[in-house]
Amino acid sequence: MIILDDEESDRNGLPSAYGIDDIPLVIQDKNFHDDGSLDFSETSLSDDIAAVDNMGVLGDTILVNGTYDPYFEVTTRRVRLRLLNGSNARIYQLGFPGDRSFHLVATDNGVLKRPQALTRLRLAPGERAEIVVEFKPGEEAVLHSFKPDLGIGFPDRRFVGGDDSFDIIALRAAATLKDSPELPTQIAGAPAAIEVPGSAKKRKFTFVGIQINGKTMDMNRVDEVVTAGATEIWEIERGDGWLHAFHLHGATFNVLEVNGGEPPAHMRGPKDTAFLPVTGTIKLAVRFDTLTDDKTPYMYHCHVLRHEDQGMMGQFLVVEPGEEGNVSTTLTGGSASHHAHGPQQEESPG
Repeated sequence: MIILDDEESDRNGLPSAYGIDDIPLVIQDKNFHDDGSLDFSETSLSDDIAAVDNMGVLGDTILVNGTYDPYFEVTTRRVRLRLLNGSNARIYQLGFPGDRSFHLVATDNGVLKRPQALTRLRLAPGERAEIVVEFKPGEEAVLHSFKPDLGIGFPDRRFVGGDDSFDIIALRAAATLKDSPELPTQIAGAPAAIEVPGSAKKRKFTFVGIQINGKTMDMNRVDEVVTAGATEIWEIERGDGWLHAFHLHGATFNVLEVNGGEPPAHMRGPKDTAFLPVTGTIKLAVRFDTLTDDKTPYMYHCHVLRHEDQGMMGQFLVVEPGEEGNVSTTLTGGSASHHAHGPQQEESPG
């Protein structure tokens, strides 16, 4: 997890004492052999017979920051949890028993303009979010992952984790808690919503199996050429019953629509990763970086590790305005490297 701060961080009113009321939580599911070594085997029945397990390894043991059965001793009235789904495939539906509410204050690439009250938060692989939880002296609250609604029927949902639930971490409040500032109604430093010009270029991508637009990854092929600093509309369609999470390097996006409607609250902030709906399309406003390089591409891909490893990726170049048609879309000998993620927004939780 990489946490970025800037001049706005000290005045945005959010808990910020690292390790005290500002806590990173990297959530992963693992399988272990009896001797404690990692077990990477998959379910052969579903793979070979039912042909429904397409996600890869789903673990039955939860680790948080590499720790089994973790707990945190709360000493302040409010705690900020920076959450990262570090699993290779599992989708978490996070919340607290009894529908206890908490406030979402940041998504993948930055803080929100206003805290959003939630009782559930879905995180696909690679997604990040920050929440603020309020405590009373002496209480214990367990962050839990409930059965996620993946929109898939029985028996398929069982093989992709749709019937699974887990305790994530116990949060144990001390008998006396230090006071915390009130949660701000507006968060300083929140980036403005991405404005889309009427002339914005539109691109469409269909995710089916391990292919994007009918193609698997080719290190020698440039799939898209983007103008530096441009804002575009990308439409991502999930064209099969598999679970996919779209991830984009070198850019920030806002989710404009999910199947033609307003996105849920947890998808409205600055992002670079989004879970794709069961059927239909998400529409994104994508703002690209100004760094140009006509030889070294960025990537976009499914963030389910097995899918991307099997070739569910594409790559794009970012070039100076007017150079879009002058660059080669063939990378001789295959690209030796890729750009990683571009500059993130302030207070990025991942």
